Amino acid sequence: NEDQFGTPKSFHFRTPYDNETWWAPDGESRTRQSFGRPRFLSSADRDVWVANGRPELPGPIVHVDKESPGTSDRSDGWLPMTYEQISQLPTDPARLTDVLAERVYAGQPNGSCPIPPDWDRRRPLGPCPHRPVTDRDIFGAIVFLVTHYPLPAELRSALYQALTRLDGIELTGEVTDLAGRRGVGVTIGPLDEEKLPRRTVLIFDPATGRLLGSRSVLAAEVPGWRLTPGTVMEEAAFLEMSVVDSPAEPAGP
Repeated sequence: NEDQFGTPKSFHFRTPYDNETWWAPDGESRTRQSFGRPRFLSSADRDVWVANGRPELPGPIVHVDKESPGTSDRSDGWLPMTYEQISQLPTDPARLTDVLAERVYAGQPNGSCPIPPDWDRRRPLGPCPHRPVTDRDIFGAIVFLVTHYPLPAELRSALYQALTRLDGIELTGEVTDLAGRRGVGVTIGPLDEEKLPRRTVLIFDPATGRLLGSRSVLAAEVPGWRLTPGTVMEEAAFLEMSVVDSPAEPAGP
């Protein structure tokens, strides 16, 4: 309950959910989220919830959202891109990192700025009111791509390689995802200024670069919380990505 973050009124629960996102080649998207019934992490958390007057908890609920190509990509350099643009991304990891950095940089705060060939992505660019692009920004861009699109195998491999070369990334060996599949863990630690310090683990199939799952765990004690470091805050398994003829055609279980 983040409204009462760090106070004795905070309580903790987990909510299961299924998420389906359909992306059209022109950038139109449709998302369907189905949330299950929340469960308290402990009896103490339920007691705090009762003492707070039993505030409404999320779910069960089904939410559907749709975005037109105009809101999905305005050709201003920001992610997301259309599928045609993604399929044209370079598969050399170093060049791929530079291209993603250019798009991230040009997309903030809005509009675009000319990018010279010798640009250093870690430094501001001329008079544009943009901050430098960090490896954490590139991490976020790569995560967006691998979690939203059925990417070509060569591009998946390049994104995985680019990810492992970023500063602050740690390879954590064999990890099992929520669905019981084994992969390689790629971990990024919390930012110093984060109110809720988390370590995020992405679980990849190293042979294909396919993202199997993700896990976010509490990285440090939080004043006023009963949760201990290492508590799983969010966990997901990416079950199926494929190309289909229409949103009415199921992609898989």
